[in-house]
Amino acid sequence: MWLDIDESLLNDVKAEEVVSGSGVLDSGIYAVKVTQAFLRQTDSGAVMLEMQGKTEDEASVFYSTCVKSGDAKGNKATYTDKKGNEQLLPGIVSLKHLFSAVGLDIKTESPEPAKVLFKDAEIDAKVFKGLKDKKFKACVRQYENEYNGDINIKYDIENFLDVNGKNSDGVSMEDKFLAKIEKSPIKLLKKAKAPTNATADAAAAASGW
Repeated sequence: MWLDIDESLLNDVKAEEVVSGSGVLDSGIYAVKVTQAFLRQTDSGAVMLEMQGKTEDEASVFYSTCVKSGDAKGNKATYTDKKGNEQLLPGIVSLKHLFSAVGLDIKTESPEPAKVLFKDAEIDAKVFKGLKDKKFKACVRQYENEYNGDINIKYDIENFLDVNGKNSDGVSMEDKFLAKIEKSPIKLLKKAKAPTNATADAAAAASGW
């Protein structure tokens, strides 16, 4: 396989696991056609998946997620959870769902070296040619994002569904997702809880004060 991971981990990916992306689309379900999908390497050595597409209304869809860690973390497509178990990076889970949604197998669709245009510059990349012009449905939900103290709105593609609105287990998910965003169209930032007096006293004691 093109990724240096234990393929058995891919078999454990659950259809309901969510994935992350970014952009400014409203929350909702969009029919998307892939215009380009490729892997690029960052200065830190991490590998990013970049997916670009168009909705039926010709709105641009951009999706970016990490599929391999940087040099400092060993250039791995997995991480070790708190229980000591090896888990796939969320980006690999995302990519598997994208492939499943368009009827392709992540284990056999290898990317090919090519030059691509990224942020107005030509870069070396590895392109998934089999994804071009493939169609799927994207479950998009806006979320609050904090950067340098400012809060702005981006979005997650929380699920990749096939053109019939079904996940990789063949379960229809559109109604469930629409009910979710009707209840909460924007995922809000979690606010830090103010410490109680007991918590503050314990922290002070631990610090030596």
